[in-house]
Amino acid sequence: IIRQNKAPRNAIAPVKIEMEGLFDLDVDDDIWLDIGLGYDDDDEGDGSAPPLWLSNDDVRAGIHAMLDRDRCLEECKRLLDERSAMQEWFSEEWKVVTMAMQD
Repeated sequence: IIRQNKAPRNAIAPVKIEMEGLFDLDVDDDIWLDIGLGYDDDDEGDGSAPPLWLSNDDVRAGIHAMLDRDRCLEECKRLLDERSAMQEWFSEEWKVVTMAMQD
């Protein structure tokens, strides 16, 4: 499409992705590159501005903060479940000990 001049202005051809090892992706592999695709939300209207998650450090930091918050909430739930299990266990153990002391 680029060679035929049918691609958006400033379009960049993606790097060829090798099929061998395609499913052994690493975070730095070329398949994750999001450049030259044309972006709709930009001031110039030519589709050249990358999305905020890619270009804005504050947005990226916010995403990381949200992910951290989500992991913390998950951990709180696990801790509450663990506390409940420990309380039930201790209650049963206490009953056994008090019954043994009465006999």
